[in-house]
Amino acid sequence: MSATLQSVLDAAAAAGKQLDSVSIAFALGYLASRRQQQQDAEPAFNKIAYKLNDGRKHPAIGFGTYKCGVVPASASAGGVPVDTVSAKQIIQDAVDVGYRMFDCAQFYANEADIGEALEATGVPREELFIISKVWGDKIYEGPDAVRAQLKQTLSDLRTDYVDLYLIHWPVPGKHVAAYLELEKLQKEGLIRSIGVSNYTISDFNELMDGGATVVPAVNQIEINPFLHRKETIEFFRSKGVLMQAYRSLRAGKEHDNVTLGKIAAKHGKSPAQILGAWAVQHGYVYV
Repeated sequence: MSATLQSVLDAAAAAGKQLDSVSIAFALGYLASRRQQQQDAEPAFNKIAYKLNDGRKHPAIGFGTYKCGVVPASASAGGVPVDTVSAKQIIQDAVDVGYRMFDCAQFYANEADIGEALEATGVPREELFIISKVWGDKIYEGPDAVRAQLKQTLSDLRTDYVDLYLIHWPVPGKHVAAYLELEKLQKEGLIRSIGVSNYTISDFNELMDGGATVVPAVNQIEINPFLHRKETIEFFRSKGVLMQAYRSLRAGKEHDNVTLGKIAAKHGKSPAQILGAWAVQHGYVYV
């Protein structure tokens, strides 16, 4: 007996009623209609996903958490963290409009706030796709530091695993050992998929020649119409690596671009919507 049919019968029993076959069929039809309405109401961007080289699915559109709730010391003029709108409010707003993929990082200095905020939304963990990245200082310190940082990230984000974990930068002479540690952590179930960020072709070749046995699932680099490294993108795609696009909106610096403005006006969209559509239409993860 299906769970749906059982729920109908249980509800009828609780109400002290006995349903005939016609009533049961009507109830099941109503429930099926409600499910379809819920699916139709889901934001379209949550229905688009890419298949990674390890077989897992990756959402096509996600929410970046850089400067979410706090501006990292290294990114602020005074050299100290600067508070902004609370992470809790930002994440709740993102969830309310349909985002389920969140791109986090050690460097962003806000993972504890993001973890608390995600928990407060009440969205089940299995509906979320959480990404994090290990920063250069831990990569430089070595595999033990990388392992310790992942465990700190898991604690901060209030989860038992991350869906994707990346080497944030290919620290010379250190990134290969760090990546090999990610392979171990993946086997231990703490990471679902592993990847890299800001890698060039030579960085990738160094990684694979250095003993990596798992081809990175993704490479996150800046991609937009104003910075489109065709040779790099084509190379990684030829290796089965999905490209994630950060600064896909060019940090707002090109929203007054004349050509972009004309395209937006023609389609009745904003410059941001045009840039986002461009990224997805080209098969990039739009962050």
